[in-house]
Amino acid sequence: MNLTKYMNLIKIVALLLLINILLKIPNQYFEDNFLAYHIFKSLIQTSILCFVIFKFKFKELLFFGRSTLWALVVGIFLLFLSISKMHSMLEAKGEFVPLSRHSLFVLSCLATGVFEELFFRFFVFNYLLKKLKKNLLFSILVSSALFALAHLTNLFLSSYDTYSVINQTLFAFSIGIFLQVVNIRTNSLVLVMFFHALINYWRSE
Repeated sequence: MNLTKYMNLIKIVALLLLINILLKIPNQYFEDNFLAYHIFKSLIQTSILCFVIFKFKFKELLFFGRSTLWALVVGIFLLFLSISKMHSMLEAKGEFVPLSRHSLFVLSCLATGVFEELFFRFFVFNYLLKKLKKNLLFSILVSSALFALAHLTNLFLSSYDTYSVINQTLFAFSIGIFLQVVNIRTNSLVLVMFFHALINYWRSE
């Protein structure tokens, strides 16, 4: 395979992974405000990614039409349903999570979902699809594999052990394929962002 035509993608993936790793290093200094710092990290990465999307003129592929409205309605409904269910489960266990902390956690899940879906399911996938002359299956597999490998950066966090990171990486690959298929079938990146956020939300349970 000629890697020359993928050099821009390789550079962008490498750059964002490097930024991700560098932003994870100060985690130990924000243990009391970890969720707020996580949201801050996601906003920085999303801002950089938006610049890349405009730079490569991929913004034309972002479609916000009628499907966006129903995706928002469905996504918000599922989110509130999940929050209500989680609250009931915590009450049944006799546990209490302050509203402010729970809200920050929900926002951190959404922030991660927005960045990772915009990057892997939108930018990486469409870049590959364009370069591979509409080879849909290979584009799905490669973008999902890159999504999975990106989770290896969690090895830089002391809160994760090697086994859990490997398990998370394998899980991310299968979820990546699922989310990409949903995105293609529904043509709604917003809905997939909410799905991603909900998966992160429930995996924390």
